[in-house]
Amino acid sequence: MKESILIRNVFKKKKSVCGIMNTLIVAAVTFFAPTIPLKSGGKVSLHGSGPPVVFSSGLFNSMPSWLYTEMFENMKRNVTLVVAPPFLNDKRIDDIADALGAESVGFFSHSSIDPSVLTSTRLSRAVLCDPITLPELSVAGMTSSVVQSSCPILILRAGKAYDAEIPIPGINSPVIEGDCTYDTIDDVGHPDILDDKWANMAEQTQFWPTVSNTKTPFHEWKLQPKSKLPQKLARSKYRKQVADRAIDFILNT
Repeated sequence: MKESILIRNVFKKKKSVCGIMNTLIVAAVTFFAPTIPLKSGGKVSLHGSGPPVVFSSGLFNSMPSWLYTEMFENMKRNVTLVVAPPFLNDKRIDDIADALGAESVGFFSHSSIDPSVLTSTRLSRAVLCDPITLPELSVAGMTSSVVQSSCPILILRAGKAYDAEIPIPGINSPVIEGDCTYDTIDDVGHPDILDDKWANMAEQTQFWPTVSNTKTPFHEWKLQPKSKLPQKLARSKYRKQVADRAIDFILNT
C-alpha cells in the first residue's frame, strides 16, 4: 500500500514538473520574440510570418498569450500575431497599426473585449470567438452594447457556451451593426480554445461546460496514449477549425 502511494506521488510530481517546464519554455519563447514600442506606452511582441493580426486574449486581453499555445502554432504559419499590453480599445489599435507601419491590421479575440476596438478604421477584418462585452446603462436599464463595426466581422460561437444550463448572458453579447457573420461550432465550450491544461482547470470549476469525455464500450476499450484521448483530439480539432476559419476570413479580403 505504501509503495503504491509512493509511486502515485512520484508520478504526480513528475507530471507537475513537466507542466511547469513546458510553461517556462513557452514563456521564454514569448519573452524573446521581436518587439516594437508603442507611443501610448508598452510594446507589442510579434509571432509568426505574414500580415499582422492583433491577438486579444480573454478578460480584455489581460490573460497571458501562452494559455493559447496551440492556437498560436495553428495561426502563426500564415499571419504575424501581434500581442499587445492590456487593455485594447480603438485608439490602441490605431497606435499598433502606426507602430507597425501598416495601413490596417486584422483582429482575433477570445472572450471579453472593449467594443470600441471594432470601430477603429485601421481594422481590415475581425474574428471574435464568444465575444463578451459589458452591458450599457440607458434609460431603459441595462442593455447589450451596440457597436457600429468599421470592418467585416466573423463571430464564432462555441455551442456549449450558449446552450448550457448557465449560458453566456445575452446582455453580455454585443449587438454588431454592420457586416457581421455568425457561426456556431457544436459540442465545444468556451474554455476549449485554451491549451488542455487550462481548459481542464476551467472544466473543474464546473462553471464553463467543455468538450465531453466520450465513454468507450467495455469490449472496445483499450489503453490509449494521452495524445489520442477523445477529449484532447476534439479540442485540437476545434482549435484548428477556429484557426483555419479565422485565417481564411481575415486573409480573403
